[in-house]
Amino acid sequence: MALYKLSQVERDTLRQLTEKEHTLQAEISGLEMELINVRLQLATMHNKTSPSFVAPPEVLAMIFELAHASAYKDGHACPRIPVEVAISGVCEAWRKLALSIPSLWTVFRCLQPRRENLRLEHDRLLTYLERSGRRTLELSFEFHDMQIPTLASNNHLRVNGILGTALAQSHRWRRFVMASDGSLGPLQQNLWSPLRTKAAPKLEYLDIRTSDYHMRFDELPNWDPADWNNQMFSEPFPPLQYLRLDQSALLTGFQPRLDNLVHLILESGPDTDDEVPPLSFTSFIDIMRLPSLETVSVWGHIVEGNAPMPASQVEAKQLKHFRFGMSHGISPLVLLGYRVIAPKLETLTIQGNWFGIILPPSVAEIELSDHSFPSLRSFHLLDIAMSNTNEPDFVFRRLLERTRQAKNLTLFYNTRHVWAHLLDFICQPNPDDPTEYLFRICPEAEVITWSVPSHFPFPYELFRSDSWPQLSRLLLPPCSDQYQWPAPELLPARVKLEEAEHIGITSWPPGYRWASSDSKDDPFFQHLDISTSP
Repeated sequence: MALYKLSQVERDTLRQLTEKEHTLQAEISGLEMELINVRLQLATMHNKTSPSFVAPPEVLAMIFELAHASAYKDGHACPRIPVEVAISGVCEAWRKLALSIPSLWTVFRCLQPRRENLRLEHDRLLTYLERSGRRTLELSFEFHDMQIPTLASNNHLRVNGILGTALAQSHRWRRFVMASDGSLGPLQQNLWSPLRTKAAPKLEYLDIRTSDYHMRFDELPNWDPADWNNQMFSEPFPPLQYLRLDQSALLTGFQPRLDNLVHLILESGPDTDDEVPPLSFTSFIDIMRLPSLETVSVWGHIVEGNAPMPASQVEAKQLKHFRFGMSHGISPLVLLGYRVIAPKLETLTIQGNWFGIILPPSVAEIELSDHSFPSLRSFHLLDIAMSNTNEPDFVFRRLLERTRQAKNLTLFYNTRHVWAHLLDFICQPNPDDPTEYLFRICPEAEVITWSVPSHFPFPYELFRSDSWPQLSRLLLPPCSDQYQWPAPELLPARVKLEEAEHIGITSWPPGYRWASSDSKDDPFFQHLDISTSP
C-alpha cells in the first residue's frame, strides 16, 4: 500500500481500523470457542437423556456383545473398523463400559499389515490381551510381502515378537489362525517348534497356512508321503474340532492330535509343487474313520494316489459333507466310491477334476452294508472333464451308482474344457435303444442347477427323456443378451425355469458356526469362475 498518498489523518484512521479489525477477529474466535463449548455441554446433557444412556449398563453390555459376535461371525474376515473400537469411540460413557467388558477384546485379527505398522500391531495385541482379562482368545494373523534379505531384519523380528506374545497365551487360545504368503518361510523355528511343547487346553479351531516348503525337500528329494505324526502341543491336549492346513504346513509338521476333530480342510498352497503329496493314504483312511468327523475338504494333490484300498469297509458314521477338487490323484474318491459307509452324508462336491487321465489300480469289490448314501440330497459336479466320454473310468461310474438318490444336482462348466466336457458323456445314446441315454446322473433329481456356456446347444431331448422323471425345477444363470434361457414350451410341462441364486455350496463348513463364504480365502470358491459361465 502506498501510504505516502494518504494524509496524516487518513493514516491514523487506517491504523485505528486495522487494530479494530484484529480486536473484532479475536472476539469472534473467542465467541466461536465459547459456542463450541456450549454445544458440547448441550450434547452431553442430551446424551444423558437419550435411550442409550437411560438403558441400564447391563442391557448396553448385552447389545455390545451381540454386535461384537455379529461382526466376527464370517470366518477369517475382519471389519474395516473393529466394532469394539467403534463402540469405545462413541462417548466417554460407552468407552468406560466397553473397557469393562473383557469379551469385547477377545477377538484379535492382524490381517496383511503394512511392514511399517508391525510395531503398532504388536502394541495393539498387548492392549487386547490386557483388556480381555483371562477370557479365551481368538487370534488371527495373516502376513504378506515380508520378503527381507535376512531373517534377522526388523520386519521378521517384529513378526517373531508378535508370534511370541501370542504363543505365551496358548493356554487361552480358542481359535488360532496363522496364514502367510511364504515370505516368512516355513515358520518351523518360530511357530512349529514352540507349539510342540505348548499346552492349548481350550483350542478348538486351528488354521495354519505357511505357503513355503520345509527343508525336507532339499534333504530328501525322493521322500514318500508320510503318516500323521501327532507332534504338536503338550498335555492336556486341545479339544480340536476344526483344522485347516495347507501343503506346506503339513510338510513342516503342523499335525496335532485329531481325537475330537469335526472339520478337516487340506489344501495346496499358492506356490507349491504337487508332484508328491505330503499325506499317506493310510493316514487319510484313519482320518475318515474318526468318530466325530462331519466335514472333509481336500483341494489339490494332498493325499497319496494310486494306493491299494483297505480290505474292509470304512465307516464314516458322522460324515455329512465331502468336497474334493483339483487333484490328479483321486484315491480319496476311490475310497469314497468303493469302501466308505456314510449314512449321514448329505452333500458331495467334485470340482476341477479330470477323470480318466491317470487310471487308478483296479479295486476289488467287497460287500458293503449300504450300497448308497441314504441321506445324500445334493451332488455338485463343477468343472468336471472326461478323457473318454464314451467309456468313463470305473471310479466315476461307481460314484454315479452311489449317488443315484440325490434330489439336487448341480452341473457347472466354464469354457476351459470345451473339448472334454461332461455334457458329451450324459448325452450318449443307448446303442440298444436310441430313445434312451446310456448314463444317468442322479435320476431321482427334483432340482437341477444348470450353468453351462451358451455356445453349448441346450439338450432338449435329454430333458424330455426319462433321465430325470421327477425334475420340477431347472435353475439357470441370469437371462441376458449373452445367455438365453431354453424355450419352456420345449421342456416337460412339470419343469419350472428359475434364476439360480448360487452355484453349489456357498459357505464351508456349511451350516456350522465357523462357516465362511469368503471367496478370496477358499480355493473352491476362488476357482468357481462364474465370470466365464453364462
